[in-house]
Amino acid sequence: KKIQTADATTVYGGNIWNATQKLGYDFSDKLRLDIKGTYYHNKNDLRFGRLYRDLFSDRSVSAQFKYIPVENRQMNFLYIYDRYKKDKDYFRAGVVTTDYRNITKTFKADYEENFNAHCLSAGAEVNRERLKHYMHKDSSTQSVDFYAFYLQDNWEVVRNLNFIAALRADYHRKYHWHFTPKLNLMYAPCRAFTLRAGYSRGFRSPSLKELYMDYDMGGQGFLQLVGNPDLKPETSRQYSLSAETTAGGVNFSLSFYHNRFKDQIVWVYWKTENQMAYNRTMNAETSKTRGM
Repeated sequence: KKIQTADATTVYGGNIWNATQKLGYDFSDKLRLDIKGTYYHNKNDLRFGRLYRDLFSDRSVSAQFKYIPVENRQMNFLYIYDRYKKDKDYFRAGVVTTDYRNITKTFKADYEENFNAHCLSAGAEVNRERLKHYMHKDSSTQSVDFYAFYLQDNWEVVRNLNFIAALRADYHRKYHWHFTPKLNLMYAPCRAFTLRAGYSRGFRSPSLKELYMDYDMGGQGFLQLVGNPDLKPETSRQYSLSAETTAGGVNFSLSFYHNRFKDQIVWVYWKTENQMAYNRTMNAETSKTRGM
C-alpha cells in the first residue's frame, strides 16, 4: 500500500494586549456622565522568510452625557474617537512603517420627549474619517466629512394602532444633500395578532476604498483592484409587509420585502486583451431584491 504523508504547517502565534475601562459619574439625579476607553495591541510572531513583524493596534474613547430635565424629556450627547493602525516593524533596522491607519470621529446629539400620544425624537450627527491605506495609490491618505439630521414622531393613534413618521437629511461633502423619509404602520386588531407595513428610502455614500482604491493584488500584475472617484451615491426604496400571531405559546410570522436600488455600488470584473484583469467599482443601471 502507498503511504500518504501530511505536509507540516507552521502556526504563528502573537502577543495580544486588550484593556477596557468604564467610568460613570452622577452629577445629580438629572445629569450623568459615562466614559469608556479601550486599548488593543497585537504583535505577530516573525514569519519565516520575512524581515518584519506585523503590528495591529486600536485606541478608542467615548464620552456620553445624559440629561433628564423633567420626567418625559431626555437629551443625550455622545462623542466617539477611534484610531486603528496596521504597521510593519523592521526590528533589525529599527524602522516602523504604517500600512493602514483609520481615524474616525463621531459626535451625536439627540432629544426625546413624550407628550400625550406622541414620542418625538430629533437629533444630529457629525462624522469625520481619515484613511491611509496601502491599497490607495502611493499609500495616500484620503478624508471625508458628512453630517446627518433626523426628526421622528412615534404616534399611538389609538390603543391598537401605531404610526411612525421620520425624515433624515444627510449632507456629504462630495454628494451634498440627500433626504430619506420613513413611514411605518402597526395594527393589532387583537392581542394575539399584529400587522405591520412600512416604506422607507435609503442613502449610502461610497466608502473611501470604493472611491480611491488602486492596488495590484499580489504584486504580480495580473489583478488590479481599482476604485472609481466618479461613483454616484447609492439610493434605494424599500417596501415591507408582515403578519405575526401567537397561539398556545408558539409564535408564527410571515414577512415580505421588496427593494429597488438606484446607482447601486458593485464590483465589476473584466480582462483586457493582454490578459490583465481588473476589478472596479461601478454604479449598476438597475438592481432590485425581494424576499419572503
